[in-house]
Amino acid sequence: MKILTDERTAKEIEKQNCQELTELSAELVVIDIPDKYNQTERSRFIKTSMREYVKGDFLFIDTDTIIAEKLPDVVSDYDIAMVRDMHGTMIETENVDGYRSFFEKCHYSFDASAIMFNSGVIWCKDTAFSHDFFRRWHDEWRYTQSCGVVRDQVSLCKLSNEFAGAIGELADRYNVQVSRLISVKHLIHAVVIHYFNEFNHSESCYALQQPQIQKEDFRSEIIQNIIESPKEAFIPCRLVKLNGTEDQLAKTAAYKRLRWMYIRHKNVFYVIELLAKAIIKIRRAFIK
Repeated sequence: MKILTDERTAKEIEKQNCQELTELSAELVVIDIPDKYNQTERSRFIKTSMREYVKGDFLFIDTDTIIAEKLPDVVSDYDIAMVRDMHGTMIETENVDGYRSFFEKCHYSFDASAIMFNSGVIWCKDTAFSHDFFRRWHDEWRYTQSCGVVRDQVSLCKLSNEFAGAIGELADRYNVQVSRLISVKHLIHAVVIHYFNEFNHSESCYALQQPQIQKEDFRSEIIQNIIESPKEAFIPCRLVKLNGTEDQLAKTAAYKRLRWMYIRHKNVFYVIELLAKAIIKIRRAFIK
């Protein structure tokens, strides 16, 4: 096992004297990154250039994941393989409008029906093709970064569609992505659960996304219970049918504005709510 990190993080790890890494015989690989980069940029720098720092075939797994089943030695016959982002096409993701704006910002053409892979889990063989792919991905990410888009997904999507057919699709179980629109059907077979630590998921249903649980010590009973039974680590939630009425409403601009208003300006939202209730009462009175 190799842990790729930057110098700042490596110093923090050494300071913590993490015994678990010693027990796992994990090798810390420190990568030289420009000092001006923030935490998110350092993370993306490492991910898009990691092929040159690791010898042999490897399975890359993001840190905001939890292993739910034993990992096999080989997961694909392809040189590079990943699971689709949110287990579908770009238009089926939660943030299709956000991606559209990112693509426009980078002067990329946008195709909502295009396949977008999720970079949280990447199978990579040590071949000339994979080395070339990662070199180009890193260059493409540096370009999107210069356009103000730090996410690696945008550059990855552009490149993987240029190499259409050469990039393999991993079975969904190797990167079961937990979000507000969790794909429940893949959970029972999950080998890796990806819970997206990058964003504020206080409204999400997975335990490790909850801010209060993220503050827990790694050795705490709560965290150990989650590690022991990761497929059961959900807080009470309800299912929403993909492309059903509630899902379609959640994708509308009206819903997004109301949600934003509820979070940022509750007083204004409650005025609208009172007006809506009044209209319903008036309507019912006339119907009678």
